[in-house]
Amino acid sequence: MGRTNCNGACVDLNADVNNCGGCGIACAAGQFCTNGVCTTAQACNPGTPCNTGLLGVCARGIVACSNGNASCVQGSQPSAEICDGLDNNCNGQVDEGNPGGGLACNTGLLGVCGLGVTSCSNGSIICSGNVNPSAEVCNGRDDNCNGQVDEGNPGGGLACNTGLQGACAAGITNCTNGTLVCVPPPSCQELSESTTSTGVKKEKPKYSSEVRKK
Repeated sequence: MGRTNCNGACVDLNADVNNCGGCGIACAAGQFCTNGVCTTAQACNPGTPCNTGLLGVCARGIVACSNGNASCVQGSQPSAEICDGLDNNCNGQVDEGNPGGGLACNTGLLGVCGLGVTSCSNGSIICSGNVNPSAEVCNGRDDNCNGQVDEGNPGGGLACNTGLQGACAAGITNCTNGTLVCVPPPSCQELSESTTSTGVKKEKPKYSSEVRKK
C-alpha cells in the first residue's frame, strides 16, 4: 500500500483516516490510520490527517505531537454554507438553505424559456427554467420558445371596429409590434390627400392603432 487515486484525489492509504487501507474506508472519530489500519493510538507522526470527531469539514484535522503523544488538531473552521456538497458550517447538514439559489439566470433556451432561477443541486449551482412554452400571443415575446416572436399573427384576422366612419369602420385585427391593431379596409388605408373641385385638399382619415370593442 501507499499513495493511490481515490475518487480523483491522491491519498496515502497508510495514513489517511478517510481512506485507511483502501479507498472509502474511514476511521472512527478519535482514531488514527497507522500503516493502513485504524487504531486508537499511533506513533506520533505530526502533519498526518486525522479525524477530530466534529461534524462536516470541521472533522478534518492534522496530527500534532506533544511529549510523544499524538492529538488531532482541527484544520478547518466553520464558515457560511456554500453550494459545494460539503457541510461548511459543521452542523451535520450539507448545502442546507439552498446556498447560491434564488437568483435570476439564463437557461440557454429560446424565448421566454430562457428565464430561469438558480438552485443548489448535488453540490453545484444549476439554472432551472421558471417559464414553460405556451401558445403564441400578441405581446412581442417568443411565448412558444421556438426563436420567433408573434409568428402566425396571433389574435389577428378577427373583425373589429376601426373608429372610422361608414365603410371604413369595419376592420380586421392584426398583430403589429406586439400589439393588436384594428386595420381598416385597403381602400381606406390607401386614401390619402385628395383634392376637391375647388382645389381644397382633404386630409387622410385617421384610424385607431388599438383594437376597439364593437
